[in-house]
Amino acid sequence: MVTLALQHTYGVGRLSVFLPMFAVGMLAYELRGWEAIRRILAHPAMTPVALGALGARLALGSAVPGYVAVGLDGLFFACVACGNSLFGVLMTRGARVLGECSFSIYLMHGLVLATFFITGARMAAMIDLNLLPLAMIPLAIVLAAVTMATFLWIERPMIHVGGKVGAWWSGRRGALTIAEREVAP
Repeated sequence: MVTLALQHTYGVGRLSVFLPMFAVGMLAYELRGWEAIRRILAHPAMTPVALGALGARLALGSAVPGYVAVGLDGLFFACVACGNSLFGVLMTRGARVLGECSFSIYLMHGLVLATFFITGARMAAMIDLNLLPLAMIPLAIVLAAVTMATFLWIERPMIHVGGKVGAWWSGRRGALTIAEREVAP
């Protein structure tokens, strides 16, 4: 049923574009469990490799074949998922704050990008499309500001409410079962 809905929404060709991305994400998650591979990908010597993959992907854009693009994205993502701090950048306070807001980023990025591209369509006719990647910098700043606001004013208060409801529910029901503890520690 879900597959049919996705095929209807995105078309079979579009769906085939997303599946390798999900597979790479799952692979990166699984690699974290293999200690030897995790240590290699998290090692500081892999940081230039990861950043090189990201840089190549950004520089080549749509000129690179799809499987190469997914491979480059996957290499970068696997290094980060395995704990590579990218020369300590991912350990900074700002990166940790963005990590806390990641769900808000996930929810809001579509709205921010859609707004930009809908209103930006008029501007696109006036600017060189090769300059479009430069627009991502202020767009990222706007996205960070919007998601910080939604995190602070919506998500964090609701997490707090959820904790109270969970505590109340647990008090009513007693101790969690082993299966419940594995899902909700």
